[in-house]
Amino acid sequence: MQVFATGGLGISAEFEVTEHHQGAPGLAHGGLLAAAFDEALGALNWLLRAPAVTARLKTDSRKPVPVGPIVHIDSILVW
Repeated sequence: MQVFATGGLGISAEFEVTEHHQGAPGLAHGGLLAAAFDEALGALNWLLRAPAVTARLKTDSRKPVPVGPIVHIDSILVW
């Protein structure tokens, strides 16, 4: 995963879903996607110099993510 600081207090992350990230054939593993969200949020904490740990993480998917595309995750601090 590559993570970039964006304007303001935010990050943009991206990674390519490959066959190594499969759960069901041809689809990204849901746990991998949850881990990517957690990593992106952790990068935002690093940017803010506010160390933290994840106490709970819940995700709901609208549809499966296929193997092949680049997944983009954006996170921004909202006051």
